[in-house]
Amino acid sequence: MDTTVQDAIQELITALIRSLGSSHGKLLTLMRNCPPGAETLALRVLTIFTEHGRASTQLVALVKALINERDLDARFLIPIIAEMDKPDIMRHLPRIVSILNGQAEPKNLVRSVFSSIVTTPPQTFGSVTSNLPRVRQSELLTPAELMVLLHDSEKEIGLKSAIEAIGICFSMTDVFRSEILAVVMQQIMDEADLPVLFLRTVIQAVTTYKSLVGFVSTTLLSRLITKKIWTNPPLWEGFIRCAKVIAPASFGALLQLPKDQIRELVDKQPSLKSGLRDYVNKKGTNKVRNAYFLDIFGDQEDAATTPVHATTSEDSQAFTPPPAEPTAEPTPA
Repeated sequence: MDTTVQDAIQELITALIRSLGSSHGKLLTLMRNCPPGAETLALRVLTIFTEHGRASTQLVALVKALINERDLDARFLIPIIAEMDKPDIMRHLPRIVSILNGQAEPKNLVRSVFSSIVTTPPQTFGSVTSNLPRVRQSELLTPAELMVLLHDSEKEIGLKSAIEAIGICFSMTDVFRSEILAVVMQQIMDEADLPVLFLRTVIQAVTTYKSLVGFVSTTLLSRLITKKIWTNPPLWEGFIRCAKVIAPASFGALLQLPKDQIRELVDKQPSLKSGLRDYVNKKGTNKVRNAYFLDIFGDQEDAATTPVHATTSEDSQAFTPPPAEPTAEPTPA
């Protein structure tokens, strides 16, 4: 059927669908058995059912059955995902997030989904509250669970869409506060395989909340070193950029690196060399150890003129890890 005809039909049936309501048995049966090619019309009916209220249990079950049987557009999930059980939310959410393409409409849709499925942490940050009239509060995701899910599902979502989704989270400042981001970083750090986007998020976190610099410099960087972060090139690149962003707070951790990795780091970020040299001269008490480092940093002033404190939030925007999959498109700076 021509798309203009479909649009006209959808406009004409709006009042009828509203009057019949989402509990009309025959209408639900028609939706459940809609023929191939009629999915757009079924989506319109679903949208009408849920535009002024929550989806019924019957409607949720119907749509879940359709999604399990057919390769439906992710937009079928949006009106009902807030009424799903937590395991279903976590299973289907990556598919919704994958619709992000840099355009305003999908971004607003995903933001509304995040608002509907995530608890708003109270100022005391401990008890669970809700920003929604939801029957089963326990089925909501915590902000940390959402952010960790976005990182762990980066391959399924796609790096570009995952970056955009994480950016949406950062824009929700009433939900993703500094203490939430600290929990997120700690939980991801405990994973055996770190997500490609992890260090990008760390940079964005310390750029947004300066209060996190202490945690990142004293705890996170040291743990990354124990994980031999330099063996993973995309994450090693992020580590180096992060060290520059929070310098000089990062200097103590950087001196825990093996000699070859310290040399590589200052080769890639020459502006760190003079600061590290000064740090060793002022803080170092072991002459042998000082000589070890000064052999790398040199005794003369480095030619680089860029001060380490000149780093801005642009560093986090500039750092986009290379795609983990050959099919992933490069993310623009």
